[in-house]
Amino acid sequence: MSTTEPFITHALPDRGIDLGLDSRMQVRYDISEAEFHTFFSALKADATLQLLQEHTIGDNCYATFLQSERLLHVSYTAHSSTVRLVTDQTDRFSVPPLDPAPFAAVTATTLCVLSPDYTHREITDGNGMSYAIILPDGRYILFDGGYTQDTERLYRFLADNNRHPDGKIVIAAWIFTHSHMDHLGAFRAFAKSHAADVVLESAIFNPTLPVMFPRGKGYSAYLTETVFEDLALFGDVKCYRPRTGQIYRFCDITLEMLYTHEQHLPVTLPYMNDSSIVCRLTANGQTVLFMADCERSISDFICDMHGAALKSDVVQVNHHGYSGGTVELYSHIAPAFSLWPTNQVSFDLRVIGQKYQFIGNAVESDKYLYDTLGREHCIVADGPAKLFPLPFSSLDDATCYTYPEA
Repeated sequence: MSTTEPFITHALPDRGIDLGLDSRMQVRYDISEAEFHTFFSALKADATLQLLQEHTIGDNCYATFLQSERLLHVSYTAHSSTVRLVTDQTDRFSVPPLDPAPFAAVTATTLCVLSPDYTHREITDGNGMSYAIILPDGRYILFDGGYTQDTERLYRFLADNNRHPDGKIVIAAWIFTHSHMDHLGAFRAFAKSHAADVVLESAIFNPTLPVMFPRGKGYSAYLTETVFEDLALFGDVKCYRPRTGQIYRFCDITLEMLYTHEQHLPVTLPYMNDSSIVCRLTANGQTVLFMADCERSISDFICDMHGAALKSDVVQVNHHGYSGGTVELYSHIAPAFSLWPTNQVSFDLRVIGQKYQFIGNAVESDKYLYDTLGREHCIVADGPAKLFPLPFSSLDDATCYTYPEA
């Protein structure tokens, strides 16, 4: 590559791979690190582009620019010598929260392990995922929320543990990792029953298209279509479309996007789970890596992409411990604690290293993680909700919240 002009031309939003909702991507292969930095320097020198942020993860480089009414995200993946250029329209998706406003701390930053209601399905199924972060200013960040049956449990938790100084339940961001209803069913019902009871400031999600999956296998259009109707029930909600390498800031925490599905394109994603957002939260020096439902192919992909840079203090186990995790992945992360978004019965079965009806390809990795950490460092999302101030060093650091009887 002798010039940056082809990159700049092909970054136009009407060219390249359709990502849906007026977003586009161009991919360039066999780009050396020197060529990328020459191109990147040219972008930074372009007077029409405002550099919003740049970030590195291991040997990979990322940057987000603003140009008029569009966002331009640039990524360079060193192991594959690949440059991706993604454009998003700001009339659909807002500029990421880069510099949080000053805040008064009223509480400790807290990781909340919420417990879905597992009784409506076969007990060893153990799906459903719901986590919350209590920010120091009393607002919440939510991850997914669980099934429709978990709606009232989620609302009661938010109301009973609310620490916002004016008494309002304020959700700074609701993160939808991917479009499966054991993760988003609660939000859909929550929007219809409790939108007037809370303030929802923003939502973070990355829509997909049917063409991204083999013959549209397992496709759900919820995050591409219906979610906007549900978000409108809350009023003026900012929508953020995350890109790999971006940093989102809320109060004193950061969310670092380690994988968003366009990094895998134009190769089709095997399954909807593989469109999961993978992000790492950092608060008070402790890191928590959320893997959502990423399957094995994406675990391998992420290991190739980030390697040792995946190191984190806490990991949320892939796909409820059912499938997706690998020994290589958990070896790179080398966590001190693991979060298991499943019930106790399923956890006890999944860590013994044997197949049963509701376990997929994670037999080896589940046992590896359990044997490496020990039961006392495995946090299962069952029973009372568990609230861990960050940083924490023991399960004894948690306080418990018992859900009211239905």
